[in-house]
Amino acid sequence: MVSKLDRLTRSVGDLAALVAWTEANRLTLVALDLGVDTSTPGGRLIANVFASVAEWEREMAAARTTDAMAALRAQGRPISRPAVVDVDGGRLAQRIAAMRTAGLTYQGIADTLNAEGQPTLRGASSWGVSAVRGACGYQRPPRARQAPSLPVRGRRLEG
Repeated sequence: MVSKLDRLTRSVGDLAALVAWTEANRLTLVALDLGVDTSTPGGRLIANVFASVAEWEREMAAARTTDAMAALRAQGRPISRPAVVDVDGGRLAQRIAAMRTAGLTYQGIADTLNAEGQPTLRGASSWGVSAVRGACGYQRPPRARQAPSLPVRGRRLEG
């Protein structure tokens, strides 16, 4: 039982997996806000329609946010903390890139900047490997979306 279906999930795929899991375990999913009961074909249909709408709403909100950020960037307005390319007209970024091209490791670059007393962008006490790597343009790859992990339910002996 869930009070609001869109608080349970906004993904049609996740809802389908959850409904399949409840069916396999002889359970029923009930969404109180919509009066949906997945023990019936009509209830499963309504749950999927509402999950599709919730997924669409999530995607539209993300698109609006992306568009708004792009508009701010186009106006030259800052949208986040300054990046290393924003410091000293980009000279620090060029210097870090030159040190990297010269063969210095991230740790070597961090040690050099720390020895010179170069302040970090976010006020840390010293440069670290991750800060230098970020200044070189590294971005962590996005996490792969994983299917929901649902527990295996033990069968009870009847009779």
